[in-house]
Amino acid sequence: MNLRFKKLRKSLNLNQTEFGEKLGITTTAVSKIEKKTNNLTEQNIKAICREFNVNEEWLRTGNGEMFKQEKNYSLDEFLKKQEATKLEIEIVKMIFSFDKNTRGELISKLKKIFQSENISNEFSSHQSTENTDEELSAAEEPETVPPEYENMSVEELLNQSNIIENLLEKKQKEELLALRNTKNA
Repeated sequence: MNLRFKKLRKSLNLNQTEFGEKLGITTTAVSKIEKKTNNLTEQNIKAICREFNVNEEWLRTGNGEMFKQEKNYSLDEFLKKQEATKLEIEIVKMIFSFDKNTRGELISKLKKIFQSENISNEFSSHQSTENTDEELSAAEEPETVPPEYENMSVEELLNQSNIIENLLEKKQKEELLALRNTKNA
């Protein structure tokens, strides 16, 4: 059950502190549960299922789906529970308005942007779920979307990501050329 607890936290993209806050337990308690030092209490199980719409049978036994399947699932309600901003909600809806192939291309481009050296440091606290508690508390995570992006439409944001991707590719090519020139000299 402890492994499923950790798997759930990671699938929700929450660090130990955020996960604990939503459940009303400390970061240390989350860590001890994940390390199998402590077991989940009945109260923990009920809180997890209530807060994250988790299938209790999956949490206890591993059988079934991780999340309860609701008859009338609301993406808006889910995103609100995740404290998504208006811009984040608009982006999610826009992504799913594209056909499957276009979504795949967009996700690939975004992955390349996030994996580049210039941006990976900025996003590392959001991408890594293996950070220690000390690293997580020391990381400065923005609470809201930066003001310069808040009023942009999804199309403007996508255009900006294309511009960034092109600049990064150009910089990488320049660095590669400079490295080759250095080796040839």
